[in-house]
Amino acid sequence: VAKQAIGIGLNQGLVDEFNGVDYVTREEAALYAFNTLKATLVDYDNTISANVNGAEVVISNNTAKPVTWSEGINEDGNIKDDGFVQFAEEFFPDLVRNDDDTKFMEPANTWVYAKTEIGTYERTDLLVESYTTGVTGRDAYDLLKSGVISDNDLEAYLDGVNNMKEKDANMIGKDDLVRSNDDDLPGTGNGVLTKVYLDTDKELITIVSINTWLAKATADYSESKEYAPLNVYVKDADGRNYNVDVEDVPAVADVTDGTFYQVNISFKDVQPNGEIVVLQDVEVLEDSTVTKFSAENGADSSAAVRYVTKLTTGGEEYSRNVKAFYDKEVLDTYNETLLTDNTYNVYLDQYGYFLGVDLFEGTQNYVFITGFDRNSSNLAVKTATAGAIFLDGTMENIELNINATDDNI
Repeated sequence: VAKQAIGIGLNQGLVDEFNGVDYVTREEAALYAFNTLKATLVDYDNTISANVNGAEVVISNNTAKPVTWSEGINEDGNIKDDGFVQFAEEFFPDLVRNDDDTKFMEPANTWVYAKTEIGTYERTDLLVESYTTGVTGRDAYDLLKSGVISDNDLEAYLDGVNNMKEKDANMIGKDDLVRSNDDDLPGTGNGVLTKVYLDTDKELITIVSINTWLAKATADYSESKEYAPLNVYVKDADGRNYNVDVEDVPAVADVTDGTFYQVNISFKDVQPNGEIVVLQDVEVLEDSTVTKFSAENGADSSAAVRYVTKLTTGGEEYSRNVKAFYDKEVLDTYNETLLTDNTYNVYLDQYGYFLGVDLFEGTQNYVFITGFDRNSSNLAVKTATAGAIFLDGTMENIELNINATDDNI
């Protein structure tokens, strides 16, 4: 039974290993039922019928043959347009599966029952591999192999739009998927979710890359307007404003003013600024001491965005998400010996890359000393009264350690 079940794909999409004798969870039972709907019916030429306790049992040791539509009662194509009869085409004629794409151009199916749309779902059965780092041409070659690459067409998308070389020389082409190419494919990188799909029926390889950006809520979710305003750091400190409708992204119902989030933006249907399709919480390493960082200038070294490659906090080194943002004044004014004089909020994406950095407002470690008065006693003194101006603009008298001050003059 287990062999037959695997043969018709009942275990397709199963996370754990299929075992035909174990009890199944509800999730597994739903998966097996769903895969049964898509399975092709079979028949046998030679069979023997026997009556066992009043029930007719059909026995055959011949090879199963798919049932063609010459023997079907409905129309081909409701589930799969292949000339054969799928279980749902025979017994659930109101159920229709249409080929489609997600907002990011991931291969998908839209399911319809009795002309009412159920939803659009990614074709995870076509997924070969996922990455959250740069994907080199060699990586793709090793994954798919030469024969698959040559025998199938290629499509590539970045945030829902065409990322194929015929549109731009800096995009992906089949000639990039070779063993000798150790460069990252355009659009891939640290913190970019890149998925590789193979559809053998359509003879098509699809490469989909999805960026993640840092966003900050500029107000609470509005129940009356049913949206939340977000500022996304897509270019510079000013960011780009989006009003995200709860009908499109249900998670915005929990958005609160001043909170940071991570978002995915699709440019498939909305140009030029795209639309937020996915919103998630972002991990915040609050009040963190950054002990080391390395940075590189971009094409425009005067831009507000600098390309920090790595930073270290809490003894852990974090690499940069390719869309990471911070204002250059946050880190660039300090060298590595002064980083410990401030603390920072470090924002991490779901893959463990840092997505943004800003100063922790609760810590003000610098003070400007206007002057100090020593005690007039001839005896040695350790402290003196000093005038201090703090970073928030306030001024007051404080006690200063004279010995330490003398050592550092």
